[in-house]
Amino acid sequence: MYKSGKLLSASLFALASEISGSVFAAGFQISETSVTSLGRAFAGNGVAGDSISDMFANPASLMLRGGCESELGLHLLFTSTDFENQGSNLLLSSIGAVVTSPSRGTKGSGRAVIPNIYYAADLGKDLRYGLSITSPFGLVTEYDDDWIGRYHAIKSELVTIDINASIAYQLKDNISIGGGISVLLADTELSRAQFTGLGKPDARATIEGDDTSFGFNLGIIVGDDNGRLGIGYRSKADIEAQGSLKIPRLGVSAGARADVTLPQTVYISGFRKVSDKIDILGTIRWTDWSSFEELRIEFDNGLPDNVTPENWDNSTTYSIGMNYHIDDQWILRGGLAFDQTPVSDEFRTARIPDTDRTWVSLGGSYQASEKIRVDFGYAHIFTDDAPLNQSASLVPTSPGALVDNLNGKFTDSDADLLSVSANIVLGY
Repeated sequence: MYKSGKLLSASLFALASEISGSVFAAGFQISETSVTSLGRAFAGNGVAGDSISDMFANPASLMLRGGCESELGLHLLFTSTDFENQGSNLLLSSIGAVVTSPSRGTKGSGRAVIPNIYYAADLGKDLRYGLSITSPFGLVTEYDDDWIGRYHAIKSELVTIDINASIAYQLKDNISIGGGISVLLADTELSRAQFTGLGKPDARATIEGDDTSFGFNLGIIVGDDNGRLGIGYRSKADIEAQGSLKIPRLGVSAGARADVTLPQTVYISGFRKVSDKIDILGTIRWTDWSSFEELRIEFDNGLPDNVTPENWDNSTTYSIGMNYHIDDQWILRGGLAFDQTPVSDEFRTARIPDTDRTWVSLGGSYQASEKIRVDFGYAHIFTDDAPLNQSASLVPTSPGALVDNLNGKFTDSDADLLSVSANIVLGY
């Protein structure tokens, strides 16, 4: 069985619980940081002003609201996908022998529970601060131990927890600015089958590591309640995961290190009040994925580096959506988004079989009382087919002697996302 997508793990204050699963978004970036934004396919992310969760995309958005409030959001995700084998084979270069792999595919599904936590309060008339706990990046892909591509990947997992403190200031009546500092905790696990000889059972090689990194975010919003434009920026974070390599069946144990740069991101968002009932919103999100050139794993026992070329491109997500204000209690939302993959067909891997996707979203809010608001959303995510042509040398000490070629494509991949959040006003 195959489980693909993104993983979020968050510490829920006193509960300190970890919840993980599969999440769909471009690369290994997680979009699901706001229930209100999800209802519009993330259009207006950072400038909408209807939730303190806007602070993730633009800390200046803190000035669009007032008082002391908290928000807890949960996203439930269900995914499915098929892998269609198209001529995968083993190549023994010394005699030019080719052994065709069994012509069978892989079907699978996944599910996840993804939380977000936000808190905001006033520091003065023109000054506010906020705190968020989210996971801006994450990944889990997991296959059965005997799947056709086991020498390329079995499990790939990246967990990030981002704790972000932000502050915002009302510079002028129509200009607000903001900034923040993040502490990013990262944990990784990579595993694959290790070839031990023709006709012999495989071993399993597992690499684990973790690191703590830091980043910052900035934002500015210009405009008023009738219309505004905002630009938000989140910096890159360099992860230097230190850990270990273990192959129990072969008695191998060694120190290992993998470096990954989590990319910088820019949000350009707009809001326009068309009438008393209708708001139109849009967002362009640009992500600097070009920093992910390769996945290199270094060992301290003399083994050669394990290097997978990635060569990702920068990617852009386009969203458009609307709010419809029914009355003082009810708001309805809807939106469309195109999420561009940073992965080209040439460099797609079994660890991250990413492709373009389209979001169709619906959502709304219900003001249950003066101090309690409930937000909800639903999104269906359509994905393109993802061709995969990847080769792996199975004998580390003799590169090219025995090569496993994985050829096929991921098809019929889609996802459904159900989200709900509760916003509680703690004081004015």
